[in-house]
Amino acid sequence: MSLIQDLRRLRRINKQIVCAKPINKGLSNARKYRLLTLQGPLFARCEHGYQCYIRNCVLEQIKHLPFALLPTKFTFDDETRTTYSIYPFIKGKSLDSTLWEFTSQRQERLGVLLGDHIKTIHDIAIELNDYPGLNFLHVYHTTKRLLAFNPKPSSALFEINQHIERNIHLTLKRPKSLTHQDLWLSNIMLDKQDNLYLIDWENADYADPWSDLAKMTVLSPEYCGAFVRGLLYGYFQGAIPAGFWDYQRLYAAIVMLVEACRSSGFNNEVTINMSERLLKSLHTEKLGFDL
Repeated sequence: MSLIQDLRRLRRINKQIVCAKPINKGLSNARKYRLLTLQGPLFARCEHGYQCYIRNCVLEQIKHLPFALLPTKFTFDDETRTTYSIYPFIKGKSLDSTLWEFTSQRQERLGVLLGDHIKTIHDIAIELNDYPGLNFLHVYHTTKRLLAFNPKPSSALFEINQHIERNIHLTLKRPKSLTHQDLWLSNIMLDKQDNLYLIDWENADYADPWSDLAKMTVLSPEYCGAFVRGLLYGYFQGAIPAGFWDYQRLYAAIVMLVEACRSSGFNNEVTINMSERLLKSLHTEKLGFDL
């Protein structure tokens, strides 16, 4: 699909679009554009599949939340089997490019704000309407099958998978809610007024709300300790429930295994280093965080 073809279809849902500039960022297969319109800039995503349209319909139930960056207009094109979505354009930077510059006090304050935002989302009762989510645990089981075909998985990844197998039964006891499922620094935007926005909802799922916090514990750099501390404080309003870290170790292990499959590969040096780091933290009380 060419830029011209995408632009033609995007203009069907917003006739004010003048031109589009491709944005090459992120790991998804979606085609992304910055749109120039007569009223100002917008953002667009073009994703193959009708399930993306259904996802947008479900997410409309939380579009009243100012910190959830969701499409204002979207449509499905039968000819190309593509969902076209138009979003507000946020003038800001993602936290992966800015958080390292901040003091621990500012990091913690932003973490508290993010934790409160996430809890607000998890507390909203939604109607699923046959939502075809990725299913967090289904993705893990698919990854596990791929790992079985890997002739020599690293010892750390093997032990991480063993930890999951021993504790996967814990998921049967947990409630479910709408979750983002891709919460890490590059999917959190910060504007000049220190407002936070959650972007890239393509992995949104109906799952255990605590699983939504796991990616931050796995993928956050070491300098983010104050941010993660604030995140948990804002989410739980102070007191972390008993048993939380047992679930967090489980979900962090699942995230590690799935991310290894999606990006670097099971035997990539980056994956091996990250898995060894996680394996050490699995044996600590709070995944190695000073909380």
